[in-house]
Amino acid sequence: DSDEDVNWAYRDALEQRRAYERRQQEEKITNQRRKEQEALEQPAREQQAERQESIQQARRQEAQNRPYQPPSPPRAQSPEHTIQTLSETSTPLQRSPSPAPAAESANREDRNQEHKDDSGTISRVQDALLTLHNLAAEFDTLRKSFTLPTVIDFQTSQSIVSVTVPPSLPAITSDTDTPKLAYNQTNYALHNYMESLN
Repeated sequence: DSDEDVNWAYRDALEQRRAYERRQQEEKITNQRRKEQEALEQPAREQQAERQESIQQARRQEAQNRPYQPPSPPRAQSPEHTIQTLSETSTPLQRSPSPAPAAESANREDRNQEHKDDSGTISRVQDALLTLHNLAAEFDTLRKSFTLPTVIDFQTSQSIVSVTVPPSLPAITSDTDTPKLAYNQTNYALHNYMESLN
């Protein structure tokens, strides 16, 4: 009986080691794919940064080349003309809108910043989707490779009870109806499957 327990423990340790190695391999593959994706996206990021820099440089150059024009001095007017002009206008003075090029360049910069934010979000979303895809594939493999045992052992307070598994299992209504699943050779495959799902 102790040899059987040793064999069971050895097989369990071996299965856990294999599961660990599979997870390590999957993480390695996931990291490799992430690096490949980043390598593919890197030239686009560099081009975007170069475009931004050239746009900013062109704006600076344009601002330097534009000659300074001081505001024109107000024209001298007679007091009667000023009073007449003020009385003719019935609407309050309104502030003129800011020049369109400045507003347009600010909007363009906002859009560029949003694009930068979106590219980081897209990368994170792609990583998350890849992880979900890998987990779904792992679960599908586990599900397909598992076969329900014909006998399951349950641990009661006095002993271990072997139960033959019917072809279709009834639904369990609560945890109090279910005895504890025994940790022995008979239940090895079931425990291994449940541990793999975690």
